[in-house]
Amino acid sequence: MERSTDAVREGLNSRLEGFRNKTPQERLNVLAERCDLSDADVAVLGQPGALDDTRANGMIENVVGTFQLPLGIATNFTINGRDFLVPMAVEEPSVVAAASYMARIARDNGGFRTSSTLPIMRAQVQVLGISDPFGARTKLLAARERILDIANSRDAFLVKLGGGCKDIEVHVFPQTTRGPMIVLHLLVDVRDAMGANAVNTMAEAVAPTVEELTGGNVRLRILSNLADRRLSRAMVRIPEASLATKEFSGRRMIDGIMEAYEPRRNRPLSRRDPQQGHHERHRPGGRGYRQRLARDRGRRPRLRGPQWPLHLAFELGSGQGGRLGRNPRNADGPRPGGRRHEDPPGCPGGPQDPQGRKRAGASPR
Repeated sequence: MERSTDAVREGLNSRLEGFRNKTPQERLNVLAERCDLSDADVAVLGQPGALDDTRANGMIENVVGTFQLPLGIATNFTINGRDFLVPMAVEEPSVVAAASYMARIARDNGGFRTSSTLPIMRAQVQVLGISDPFGARTKLLAARERILDIANSRDAFLVKLGGGCKDIEVHVFPQTTRGPMIVLHLLVDVRDAMGANAVNTMAEAVAPTVEELTGGNVRLRILSNLADRRLSRAMVRIPEASLATKEFSGRRMIDGIMEAYEPRRNRPLSRRDPQQGHHERHRPGGRGYRQRLARDRGRRPRLRGPQWPLHLAFELGSGQGGRLGRNPRNADGPRPGGRRHEDPPGCPGGPQDPQGRKRAGASPR
């Protein structure tokens, strides 16, 4: 009788002694035993070219072949008190080894603590051709329940899972180069999905009603990649002694990390630019970095579309996502270092209970 996924996770030990010295087949055998994988799962993982042409041709247009990356397993991860083996599809040497090495150091000190918010994504519905934008905003807010009902009627399954369109926002721009403009936001709980299809379908569905209520013309109806309401946080505390090596003391290692971080902290494009009003990760010029990041994580690149100027107007976050944790040292030793990630998590679930609330014991930033 196969064990449940929860039972496997509860009994999983991510510390795999000598894993790096085994052959790929031997590693796969260890993974199958530790994770209770079925024969079918093992066959897929061990088969070169697991994505066949027929399946690939049904996923995107103009398929001529497939592109492969090595799939490795990062070991030693303890997250919120539970052990995890982390699959990583990367082409660069030492990445998996470095992740496993630092995870082992973190593991010896209690591991990582994580938390996440509800998985809320935004749909933007742009309305032009209106003479009274503030009056149009009032009408949309008064019709909130009607708009929510229309949006949720397009994805009954998502609503059944506890997701769906939860609220709306209306932003007014009385003076633009294209005249007065308002932008309606649908705030959609997309559960474990990335959410693009669900959110875009809802935006298309409410567009006729928005035009009826405002008397304007709807232009953009599209997902916003600004995921400032869908945040994941991770924290770890590592004392000096755990960072010491044969060549350097733990204090020297900490000083080296902080010194190496200084150029980024002081580089203008690494901070919120008050003249531009947005963070570097939302600049259209940053798309090359995003493509490389997507490739290295085995994720689909989400390039800036025609909606990117709206991101500049609606940037509501602190602009400190992705930066090294502040005040990493004090008189009692290092403080926790943390990172905040403003994109949908790369794997389903995450540090949430079924209602998507923060897991007990997970510390905020």
